[in-house]
Amino acid sequence: MVARESGLYVAAIFVIVGHNWSVYLKFKGGKGIAATTGVLLVIMPIPTIIIFGVCVLIVYLTRIMSIGSIIGLAASAAAAFFVRPDDLFMHVTVIAIAVLGVFSHRENIKRLAHGNENKLSVSKK
Repeated sequence: MVARESGLYVAAIFVIVGHNWSVYLKFKGGKGIAATTGVLLVIMPIPTIIIFGVCVLIVYLTRIMSIGSIIGLAASAAAAFFVRPDDLFMHVTVIAIAVLGVFSHRENIKRLAHGNENKLSVSKK
């Protein structure tokens, strides 16, 4: 069982790395939040659904997507320790996923620190 689960965790990391730094897009890509959410739904479904709901609320209240994403990454890393307290592979994987996500958001973090991060706009046409 350990080999199967560790294979899942390695694949999870590479799903996100492949999304963020695609060979086909000259190592450009997204920030990996959609891929991360999908991966976390497989690894720990119930906590991910709860965290996703909280993040949607945060984005709705702040209108800043990166805040919801970063809080979700941190909450997921913390949740891993409660979901499977003895699973070191899972802890390392989810922490690595969170680090990848925060690294992908480094420009957003700089803008947040300077108070000029882009806000979502909801306009009716």
